[in-house]
Amino acid sequence: MNIIYSELIPSSFVKKAIKRPYETGHGEAKLYLTKDYSASQYVEFFNNYSDTNVYFFNKENLAEYMNNFKIVNEYKRKSKYHERYWNSYVCSIKSLPENILFKLEKRFDIDEQRRYYIRSYDYIFREFFRSIALPDLTYIKITKFFNQNLNITYYIFTLEVY
Repeated sequence: MNIIYSELIPSSFVKKAIKRPYETGHGEAKLYLTKDYSASQYVEFFNNYSDTNVYFFNKENLAEYMNNFKIVNEYKRKSKYHERYWNSYVCSIKSLPENILFKLEKRFDIDEQRRYYIRSYDYIFREFFRSIALPDLTYIKITKFFNQNLNITYYIFTLEVY
């Protein structure tokens, strides 16, 4: 398996500013993937969270996501505050490097319902991603590819719209 998808991102994952109006809390910083695979399959997919793994978001994907018709309309539909919030993140994406690297935490959580979670303490994942990914419209596609010359496994995290 070279590609996995998360479930739709729940409101519990995102930052308070983009939660549904009736929800409280600041969001949990771990991302639920899916029950489709076992814990051992996830560990294998993530190459046992090797220190040589490279995880990243791509600037072009973030810009495309933020300019997706559904995303733009959802931000604008919510309020003028949300429209300004959207504009600030669209502008900040322009200053990001082409690929924005982060580390995944080696430790993972599997709860009693066999849900598999991942987490990162790096800004791009813990703050930025959770600040733009609209709940119930967004999911993550994680694509794995291996560079034999460098002996490095790369994981690109892309935001997709349902």
